Amino acid sequence: LFFFTQTTAYALLRSLVGSEMCIRDSLKSFNNSVPVLQKRVIRALTFFVLLEALIGAVIVIYEWVGLNSSTPRIIAVPLHLINTFGLLGAYTLLFHLTKNSKTSLNNFFDKGFKIGLILFLLSGATGSIAALADVIFPSESFIMGLAEDFDSNSEILTRLRVLHPIVASFLSIYLYSEANRLQREYKVITKNIKLLVLLGVFLGVLNVVSNIILPLSILHLLIADLLWVLYVYKSAEKIN
Repeated sequence: LFFFTQTTAYALLRSLVGSEMCIRDSLKSFNNSVPVLQKRVIRALTFFVLLEALIGAVIVIYEWVGLNSSTPRIIAVPLHLINTFGLLGAYTLLFHLTKNSKTSLNNFFDKGFKIGLILFLLSGATGSIAALADVIFPSESFIMGLAEDFDSNSEILTRLRVLHPIVASFLSIYLYSEANRLQREYKVITKNIKLLVLLGVFLGVLNVVSNIILPLSILHLLIADLLWVLYVYKSAEKIN
């Protein structure tokens, strides 16, 4: 969605109107057979879907694309990715609720998940800024890029990209310990979370050392999205 909405502004505008109409009609068709909790998650999902299309359309309509490094774009791009996490999380939670017929979210938003959520959002936001900096102000090599990160004369985007590996490192360590906690306290199988954490770290380091390769960047983002979806799903398994 992040890459798609960067290049399809007018299609998104039509989709925005179409999505609103479809979702509105779907909400009207709800009946007593749909649990209240699922209705709430669907409404949250509706919000994220519409906001996703709206942010993407605004980014392209105002031409915050290409080599544009304006402040609005620096703000809009992280917001777009954060909203994508919200959308994916709502989809995942709804799937789990419909599959397991849960009627409450007890234990889901515990302290552990809230910390993970904050770290995920910060990692996504800083990651989108780093990716934007790599596209607009590419470095000639890994060593030169590292020097530019700490050069006071560098562009603000370039100096901000160092935040992502720092936040992502904290997230990776936390998720690994969180996976152990879920398995220890709730008997949730979390080996796939650990595997994706290690894979994400490996791809991130490889991409930076390789001086940013587009296919690696896309794969790194895909792994991050999969890790988020899996974390939400596994966290939902601890619901009473």
